[in-house]
Amino acid sequence: MARIFTVPAAFEFVTTKSEWTVATARILGWRERDGDGVLDDEHLKAEVSDGPFAGRVFQLQLQQLPEDIWDRCLTAGEPEDIENICSGFTPLVLVADKHPRPSRNADAWQMRDEFIRMKPTVDDVIKFLDKWGRWKSSDTELLDDVIRARARLRNELLLPPEQWLRRVPWFMGHMSRIHSYPYSKIRTEKCEFAITMATAIDFLNDVKFKKCARPDCNNPFEVKSGHGQQFCVQYCGHLVSMKRNRAKAKKARESGKTRFRKEG
Repeated sequence: MARIFTVPAAFEFVTTKSEWTVATARILGWRERDGDGVLDDEHLKAEVSDGPFAGRVFQLQLQQLPEDIWDRCLTAGEPEDIENICSGFTPLVLVADKHPRPSRNADAWQMRDEFIRMKPTVDDVIKFLDKWGRWKSSDTELLDDVIRARARLRNELLLPPEQWLRRVPWFMGHMSRIHSYPYSKIRTEKCEFAITMATAIDFLNDVKFKKCARPDCNNPFEVKSGHGQQFCVQYCGHLVSMKRNRAKAKKARESGKTRFRKEG
């Protein structure tokens, strides 16, 4: 018979702030594996094309390409064909300076909430990264990857916990030993991983999420009371109430005008 036990662990999220900017990029070809010069058929070499970081070289996973270009890369006859195949793919990238400011402890749950509420625009994504730090470990990220991650998170928080927990990679391998209680710790500077950890902790603690009832909001939020909470913040409830009251007042005015015409 299996016995369930609890393993305590500390989770720490730290931000390493950088200044981010937007640029375009182009694909140069296959990435070479470090040291042996062998081509890596899972990663591509790309270059920032414009802006203050023009010429910076970074790597992309093959799966980050649009599906049709990805398929053509897999069937390319010669390595030199990759640049031609990808010539029409000039994605927007977010680029950070290479001199980040010292890290500080931060609240992963607050960061996740701001990410959910972030508008999927260049300016808002840059503001988010300027405040909270790197999305993954790279100083160059595809804008579309971050925007898609936001949309995915908004849906995933509404899944049954067991369904989400089965799908995500487990995080035990990220633990390190410390010399005092709780004797193990997970520490990250990556926003994406911090969001995964915060969500895993919530789901393991049976936290429930709902979609905000304001139609033009729909943000998922943590349900903190058993009193039929419908809105993510009080402001959303206030707006819905104002809209409902205006509709009632308009209906009453129109009803009054109709009676007046009939009586006249």
